[in-house]
Amino acid sequence: RRTAGRQAMFALMKDRLADLEDLLRSDASPREAWSAITQERVMRCEIARELSHAANGLYSVDQESVTGEEKESDIRLRSGASDHEAVIELKLAERWSARDLRGAIGSQLVEKYLVTENRSSGCLLITLAKDRTWEHPDTGARIGPSELETLLCEEAERVMDSKGRTVTLLVHILDLRMARADR
Repeated sequence: RRTAGRQAMFALMKDRLADLEDLLRSDASPREAWSAITQERVMRCEIARELSHAANGLYSVDQESVTGEEKESDIRLRSGASDHEAVIELKLAERWSARDLRGAIGSQLVEKYLVTENRSSGCLLITLAKDRTWEHPDTGARIGPSELETLLCEEAERVMDSKGRTVTLLVHILDLRMARADR
């Protein structure tokens, strides 16, 4: 039963992130406005607002909620049907190194926010507003967004394995670059 609730919450979180992608491709896309945002708290409010609009009574959205461990998660989706929650840790790509983003998966998302039984689904959500590269934390090579995503997804898999698959993690890059709007 716990596994079913966790899987349902994870699927719901994935669906809502897919809805954000659809929104960015729509005629009413906030892409241009969102790409100008340089503060995580402002981006968090925008994304939380869209997630709230899409809730349809299935979940509620909390921003910067303090967990029982006195840690502040960026966005929490709370199921309306059970006690399950999903946590979204938001990072603006322009402000973080690949090493920091990779480290955030285990040390921040899992160790700080996914520590209770009802909170075992999480996402590292990265917004990318400008073309850029990162230094690979192991090789020092320059990597682009797709290589960064691969690196972070591999880390998410490693962390899930290390936790005996008791947590379910997702890495999602929300591409806000204007050149992508035409694709």
